[in-house]
Amino acid sequence: MASSALTPYLTFALGNDSYATALLRIKEIAAHTPISRVPETPAWLLGVTNLRGTVVPVISLARRLGLPSAPVTKKTCILVLDIERHGEPSPVALEVDSVSELLELGPDSLEPCPAFGTPIESQYILGIAHTGERLVYLLDLDRVLNVSSMASAAQGEPRAT
Repeated sequence: MASSALTPYLTFALGNDSYATALLRIKEIAAHTPISRVPETPAWLLGVTNLRGTVVPVISLARRLGLPSAPVTKKTCILVLDIERHGEPSPVALEVDSVSELLELGPDSLEPCPAFGTPIESQYILGIAHTGERLVYLLDLDRVLNVSSMASAAQGEPRAT
């Protein structure tokens, strides 16, 4: 019997739902820091922040996924990761309501995403894991943070002033 390799995932909350991404994607988990708003940007682009001398854009992951955003609390944090922009890695910060736990999941512990009935568009979900009585949606961050799809999504959205 072949054992399936386990992959570590970081789980986090957006509203009342649990989401996860591969731990290897995350460069850093940071406390919520002051964000400087940038005028004329989509509502999901909260602005920029200074992380150890580097200016990094901060995206509300909830808003990017079409979910309502929660007020900032002591548990609110940002996940720092790189996205590919013009063929180069570029840091971006994702605001999440809270970080929950580390899960190790194998391919056999994931279920495919149903065509409907999920809190976000199914194209952004790689699979669903059951952890006890709760469901965890595994995000496809490459799709969620695809630069061209974010630019398309920004068309016609309300702008910050």
